[in-house]
Amino acid sequence: MKAEFSNILELLKKEDFPTVDKARRIAEEHLPERLESRQVQEFLNEVRPGDLDYPGFLGIVLSVAVSRLPKGEYRFIVPETWKDVDFLFSALGEDYRILLEGTVGNLFGWNLKGATLVLKGDAGHELGAEMESGEIEVHGNVGDYAGSYMKGGRIVIHGNAGRYVGHRMTGGSIVIEGKGEETKLRHGGELVIKG
Repeated sequence: MKAEFSNILELLKKEDFPTVDKARRIAEEHLPERLESRQVQEFLNEVRPGDLDYPGFLGIVLSVAVSRLPKGEYRFIVPETWKDVDFLFSALGEDYRILLEGTVGNLFGWNLKGATLVLKGDAGHELGAEMESGEIEVHGNVGDYAGSYMKGGRIVIHGNAGRYVGHRMTGGSIVIEGKGEETKLRHGGELVIKG
């Protein structure tokens, strides 16, 4: 298994400027069809994002790896070294419930397609951006643009959010237990800021 992840990292290093689509294609082509949760946690523990020029795309690789797990509930610890990695746990479909501990970067839960993500920690900007369905629950604070371009699903933030919450969202719901600043460019959906 380590060989497949190492191969993916080498291919990403060779890209002049990787894109989300390139990172996803490389991961899909080189990861086995079935993985175990321990292999995903090993990847989190052993890979040093700082060794890559574009570490943000490791989040796409990790997301593809998680999609190769059997449907069900999983618990992962996100190491401190991954706190600036973008796109973690993105585009996951239904029947996945992921419980996480740690701090995550920008675009956490991007383009979510039905999964449930529960984070005990803080998240960066654009949490749940372009989310289609599913649920994200954060027991911490999040950055700006939470729920931007959101089409459906539900986001619950038990801490504070930054500015422009719900920017250009068209559906779904966002509840913020703490403080946050609503965008002036929201086109639909529900937004409740309690703080």
